[in-house]
Amino acid sequence: MGAEGSEEFGFTDAADARRYLIDYARLWGSWVVAMALLFTTSGAATLVAGIGALVALVAFAIPMHARARRLVEEDEVVGTGWQIATGRGTKRDRAQRALTYGEAPLKEALSLAGMSEAWLWARRFVVALTVAVLVLMIFR
Repeated sequence: MGAEGSEEFGFTDAADARRYLIDYARLWGSWVVAMALLFTTSGAATLVAGIGALVALVAFAIPMHARARRLVEEDEVVGTGWQIATGRGTKRDRAQRALTYGEAPLKEALSLAGMSEAWLWARRFVVALTVAVLVLMIFR
């Protein structure tokens, strides 16, 4: 992996890696805002916040889907029926999940863009925050 790009996750150059990082930050940032809204609202505001969060998450996931389509041009089924039903049964599904949730593409994009890997800790913090909010919502 050098300045010229990456074959594994489809980054063509540092600018492309930075675009991916921006898309990643928007998606994960909207997730944090959505959690905050849903955790702190009640009544009709929760419904409005939930719908708004869903719309934002779908809108911010579109670039990840497009990147996965470019990465896996010829999609094929590689999973079982259950995996297909849950959205993990094709090569493109798995590429999209890796790009959206995985640490490896984030690490690669940070390296290619010449940015600090401290952002990996920000991602880990969001994952921990998600677990903490889930536990609080279950047991409050």
